[in-house]
Amino acid sequence: MSITKTLAAGSLACFLALTASGAELWSSYIAKPNKSSIEASINAPTSQYANICAKLVQAHHDYFFMLALNQKINAHEKEELKALLARVRKVEKTAKSRIKAWHFDGDEQVYYSALAFSSLIESVLDDDFMELTGGVSVDVVTSGFDIVAFGRGVQEADRCFKNA
Repeated sequence: MSITKTLAAGSLACFLALTASGAELWSSYIAKPNKSSIEASINAPTSQYANICAKLVQAHHDYFFMLALNQKINAHEKEELKALLARVRKVEKTAKSRIKAWHFDGDEQVYYSALAFSSLIESVLDDDFMELTGGVSVDVVTSGFDIVAFGRGVQEADRCFKNA
């Protein structure tokens, strides 16, 4: 095996290990906060809940970047990515319901970052997409990459597709 393939495989293994360690962060977000903690976050953006939201957006950004660099996966990794996708979709659903209930900006950022990340995971898991396109362009994740804006774009593209 070439050194490049070894490093890429190691990087994907590291990515999967990091996302497994991020499960606690996702669980912290999904855990039902009480209304007063959300209201405190709206009024004091440095609250614990606001910090969880910010950390989650950063984690989605970092995970997106790592997966974009390592899109070739084997069968075992595919199964792990499917499990990861289920966790990220749960975060999406939670964030969407909280946006409707509390209108907290942190939840909106979590929602769009999760939407962007799940979109990438879906793309990597789609064999036909990967074969036809060669994957998502790594140029997407340049230093100025905004995962929240990317997530908004994913939602808009999905909306256009459904209305077509």
